[in-house]
Amino acid sequence: MFSFFILLLSSPISFVSCETTTFNGHIYEFLEMKEDMQTARTIAKERGGYLATITDQNEFDFIVSFLSGSLGLNGKDVLLGGELVNSFWRWTSGPEGDANVTISASKRDVYDCPVYCNWYLYYPTNAAWNRSPVLSLYIPPDGKNAGFRDVETTPKYYFLIEW
Repeated sequence: MFSFFILLLSSPISFVSCETTTFNGHIYEFLEMKEDMQTARTIAKERGGYLATITDQNEFDFIVSFLSGSLGLNGKDVLLGGELVNSFWRWTSGPEGDANVTISASKRDVYDCPVYCNWYLYYPTNAAWNRSPVLSLYIPPDGKNAGFRDVETTPKYYFLIEW
């Protein structure tokens, strides 16, 4: 894992702490900043990456360990590259977004996942659906039983970039 500071040029000049790690041929970068979904996507794209997608249990476990371990993000939502599109949760960034990969159906009682999904307890909810919901990874304060949550697109959250 690497730690360094970067200079963001898309906003007023500021230095942001950054943590980077690799897993299974992918690079993951966490910037110590919160942004709304659109800004997070723009920053990821400007850096040559995309908002992270999680496609299997090993990757999920690795990312949870990375975010909750040295970064201490327990009790926080971290934006991923998924959105509700036409009543289905889909990856909308990275190779999975290009392939229009469906994560799961939108109904709370339906968890048929054509690819990997790991919803947090009682999620997805209907709460944010009329406000362009997006996908986050939530790690509870105790660090156990992390999972995907649907959150509103406009509040600012931490986010994870992948290459």
